[in-house]
Amino acid sequence: MHPNNETHQFEPLSPHGLQPIRYLIPTASTLENYDGRGTRAHEWIGCLTTPQSKCHGPITEGRLWGLDSGAFTGKFVESRWLTYVSRMQEYASTCLFVVVPDVWADAEQSLRLFETYAPQLSGSGLPLAYAVQDGAENLPLPPCDAIFIGGTNEWRSSQAVPQLIDAAKARGVGVHLGRVNSRQRVIDAHGMGIDSVDGTYVAFRSVKRGVHEIGEWLDAAQAQTLQGRLF
Repeated sequence: MHPNNETHQFEPLSPHGLQPIRYLIPTASTLENYDGRGTRAHEWIGCLTTPQSKCHGPITEGRLWGLDSGAFTGKFVESRWLTYVSRMQEYASTCLFVVVPDVWADAEQSLRLFETYAPQLSGSGLPLAYAVQDGAENLPLPPCDAIFIGGTNEWRSSQAVPQLIDAAKARGVGVHLGRVNSRQRVIDAHGMGIDSVDGTYVAFRSVKRGVHEIGEWLDAAQAQTLQGRLF
């Protein structure tokens, strides 16, 4: 059972497991004319926003989006986060997830925070994401709409992550992976059955170049997975 009973954007995988992966970028720039020449960004590129950045331009354009709490950067302020979550409820129909505050690399404290905040947002109409951190494979998976894979690089490379993905998929829960900034990592994530990723690639590549290249990554991931399924 999900905390919210609305229709959300994490749809079940197709019979061949070929659902495209989404890539969320932190930008306030338009994605409907990202290069100034009338070019629309790839349909599976969306927006990752936070109470600090308020990058919601693409959200008003109808793009898929996620909301992070800012806890990873140490900028989480409870009142600001709750106010921003409330503000974003009008865009619930295109929301992939709202990450409930967590503590980086600390699974037990992250679970306690989820159990504290999730009931407060249960009537928001927004899908809630539980941030899994180092050691989460040893704890129960709470009722949630998605899991957000955080944690240290070492832990993210361990067998714990595939186990958590399998557990989430068994419940029909979406899976998001943070800190993905290369073509190969997008391809690998798609092959693992991850539904969406985010990264800061456009921050150092520029929106114009970054959005174009990320679109190519998404097509490459889809094509490679399709080839692997057929042969």
